[in-house]
Parts: sequence; structure tokens; C-alpha cells
Amino acid sequence: MTSLILQSLFLMLPAYVANMTPIFFRKVNFLNYPLDFNMTYNGYPLLGKNKTFRGLVFGTVFALVMAFVQHLLSPTSLDPPGINYSHWFWLGLLLGFGALFGDALKSFFKRRLGIRAGVRFIPWDQLDYSLGAMLFVSFVYLPPWEIVVTAVIASFFLHIIVTRLAYWSGVREEKW
Repeated sequence: MTSLILQSLFLMLPAYVANMTPIFFRKVNFLNYPLDFNMTYNGYPLLGKNKTFRGLVFGTVFALVMAFVQHLLSPTSLDPPGINYSHWFWLGLLLGFGALFGDALKSFFKRRLGIRAGVRFIPWDQLDYSLGAMLFVSFVYLPPWEIVVTAVIASFFLHIIVTRLAYWSGVREEKW
């Protein structure tokens, strides 16, 4: 059981990095433009001003860096069954972009429901990025179902813990 959890977390590292990176670059003005180009639908933004090209680019780049580090470390007992980290570029790109896509898709639905940015949307705030990452990485690597389920459940709880720590430490402005 412990190895299953560790393998799931190891697989998700590029997605975790991609999901956290935009917060650390929020004061950088490079590519600081909304992904939705400030478009609205029925008076609500499509995604909102917090979903920027800056976050997408930096998050994806750092996911690629994390996947490259995993490639350098591989093979390890942390490698999920059947994965080939020599394909680090595609793994990093798809896990990172998938995580950010999942987050943006959740924001789209939050805006349609009239929920403001920063307002909690449980369980989707905790699941969006992990589901997006699993969906996108499945184009090049189909993880065993146990890895997928464990990664999604572990990500749910890790998101709550990491988000609270980031909020209490002043890195993040919202608790959610």
C-alpha cells in the first residue's frame, strides 16, 4: 500500500509543480494576460483574471523540469508500473498542461455558476488538476487504475494541506 501511494505521488509530481508554480510567479508581468482574453458570457468572465498565459507557461515549463528530474532519477522504486521516463518531455508536458487545463475548466464552470475566484468549490478545487493531469497523460501512458485512484484521492488531501500551509505562510491569498 505504501509503495502504491508513493508511486502515485511520484507520477503526479509534474502536475503538483504545475499547479503550484503560478502562485510563485503572480507578481511577474511577463505574459500576465488572461487566458480568456477578458471575454465574458452572460456577464461573467469565461475563466477569470487569475487564469493567465503566465501561469500556463511557467507551470508547464516547471512541470517539464520536474519530469526531466524524474528521468534523471529513473529507474527507482518510485516509478509507477509500466512508465518510461525516457519520454520525460511528453510526460511533463501532458501532466503539467493537463493539471492547468483541469484547473481552468473548473474555473469555467465556477464562473457559469456565479462563483467568484477564491471562493471554495469542494470537491472540484481539490480534484480539478489531478483529473486533468490523469486525462492528458493517458495519451502517452495509461497508469494502472490503482495508481489513478490513489493519485486522485491523495491529491485531494494534499491539496487541502498544501493550500492551507500556503495561506498561513502568506504565499497564497485564499484558503482554497
